[in-house]
Amino acid sequence: MANSKNHVFLILSDYVSEALLRLYHQINAATSSYGSTFIVYHNRSGLPEPKLKGYQVYEFTDAILTDFGYTSIRSTLVPGSNHFPILQFYVDNAEFDYYWCIEDDVVFTGDWSSLFNPFVNDSKHDFLSSYIKHYKEQVNPDLYFCVYKENLLCENIWLGL
Repeated sequence: MANSKNHVFLILSDYVSEALLRLYHQINAATSSYGSTFIVYHNRSGLPEPKLKGYQVYEFTDAILTDFGYTSIRSTLVPGSNHFPILQFYVDNAEFDYYWCIEDDVVFTGDWSSLFNPFVNDSKHDFLSSYIKHYKEQVNPDLYFCVYKENLLCENIWLGL
């Protein structure tokens, strides 16, 4: 799908696996006509990761928690401060119009383009967020909706976008 806006799809990860590389290929194939895909890699060792050769990679270290001068929510990236690498990517790469952050443990069994296409040309919204929780974990379950109301799992799983 053609788009006049420049999107970047950032896959946030702290380890390299076949699943991560597969996710990169799936997202890159689905979005190459309207953006770029990067692995935003937490390089704890400081050494080059040979498995990432040939991929678009943006590396960061634990120093990201202090280099901005902001107070982090916690002293670790996860939980609490995993937005710092995305902020640093933006500071270093401000040429993109839209930044998509996808954590490495995300699984989508459909075609990724069917997930992204409805939003790529959407000029009314500039922030999307999604998470999955057990229905019982919702503080105010009436505030949100369950997209699978007809599904028997609705009482056990809450999906929000």
